[in-house]
Amino acid sequence: MSHQFLHEMETWEALDKDKEAYKKEKKRIGESVIKAMENRFPHMVGKLKLLDVASPQTYEHYCNAYHGAFMGFWPTLRGKSLQHTGHIKGLRNMVLSGQWLQPPGGLPIAVITGKDTIMRLCKKVKRPFINF
Repeated sequence: MSHQFLHEMETWEALDKDKEAYKKEKKRIGESVIKAMENRFPHMVGKLKLLDVASPQTYEHYCNAYHGAFMGFWPTLRGKSLQHTGHIKGLRNMVLSGQWLQPPGGLPIAVITGKDTIMRLCKKVKRPFINF
């Protein structure tokens, strides 16, 4: 994932209309990422395989995300705090995880809140949390 602005979104929308150009650009980006990773981690040379590249169009097609945004929302200065602990008053033995629990939302936040939930559950059952 990378930050996307209007120009990039328009570029991807245009590419999406030409399926071959779209596939070629995704492949170019994926191969450049692999090359950068192999340069940084030489022991990985030849061990990485490109499966796919998620473009803004990927998020638009699969998630119906506005302009292919992978982040869901951002609070305003006058808005109320949107942090959520994952606990709901009156519900026991249940902890929430997901993209809507804290700003800016989206897939990265879903992963973070999932990890937070596992940490809370480990604490509750008195087991160590092992962070990989």
